[in-house]
Amino acid sequence: ATAVILIEAGAWLVCKRTHLAECVGLGLSLFRRILSLQGGVLESRSDASDLRHAKIQQRRCEGNGRDGGRVEGGGRRDDVDLRFDGSGDANGDGDSEKVAVQQAKTPSAIPRANVSSASACTETSVFVAQAVRAQGVCIMEGVFDEAELAALSAAVNALSPRKKQNRRAGRWEYVHEPQAAPFTALASHALLSRVVRALLGSKTYLEKAGVLVSHPGAEAQRWHMDTPHLFTSRPHLPPHSLTLFIPLVAVDAAIGPTQFQLGTHVKATLAQPHKHYVLACCDAGDVVAYDPRVMHRGTQNQSDRERPVVYLTFSRVWYRDTLNP
Repeated sequence: ATAVILIEAGAWLVCKRTHLAECVGLGLSLFRRILSLQGGVLESRSDASDLRHAKIQQRRCEGNGRDGGRVEGGGRRDDVDLRFDGSGDANGDGDSEKVAVQQAKTPSAIPRANVSSASACTETSVFVAQAVRAQGVCIMEGVFDEAELAALSAAVNALSPRKKQNRRAGRWEYVHEPQAAPFTALASHALLSRVVRALLGSKTYLEKAGVLVSHPGAEAQRWHMDTPHLFTSRPHLPPHSLTLFIPLVAVDAAIGPTQFQLGTHVKATLAQPHKHYVLACCDAGDVVAYDPRVMHRGTQNQSDRERPVVYLTFSRVWYRDTLNP
């Protein structure tokens, strides 16, 4: 529609040979019409319908550190520590958005799930899906042990990347073929595959995989989304992709963790002036799951250590990221 308007305007100007003042007036009129057609992508009212229709059910989970937690109204759970307020879609089909806009008990902190038993996969995956829908990011603690990380690091280092991209001074992305053995093994991991299904449904594929390395002195990135919102529709849409970060080393504040703006994967939150900025500090073996639409950036590496992170991006079968192939 925008192109048609501009073509018509150009033809009209050529034919009529209007004066400069008339051209300026026409230009302003066209600009206002184009803006109205765009629909205001960042309007704060864009998710009002989601907020009205979201049925927020509270199920408080009180964590007791990395050794386990107690769930209110239930017995002791020593295999998973859920630190978040909310409830959600236990079906795990990824299409229910009843918990799309929930409120975290501590919105200034990244939701975390402590995993210490494979038997907790179902409950943890549902929780992680809730957290990512609500805040855009969640950290799963203790997914991989030291031996598994060492094997993953060796396997990835043995690969030749498809391409190498600079992501700011001192920061490099090594893009690999997602069909390589180390990444397909991660994609079939019991917990990670359940998390993907819980958010995206059963019809997904591993779209991208690689390694991000932040070297000592690496500059902070600009705030960005990995993928934009697909449409200009006002209602908040379910995620079309999910990215997993697997740091191969412990990530503290000095080494340059990823920083997130909580909830900014929702257009209404993105339009708000006051946002929660949080650092995704975590241990080696943890996994950071986030919606690629959430605003984030890699922070400055102020240490003398490298920060290698394996990444996986899963998408629904109908989606292709043509901006970052």
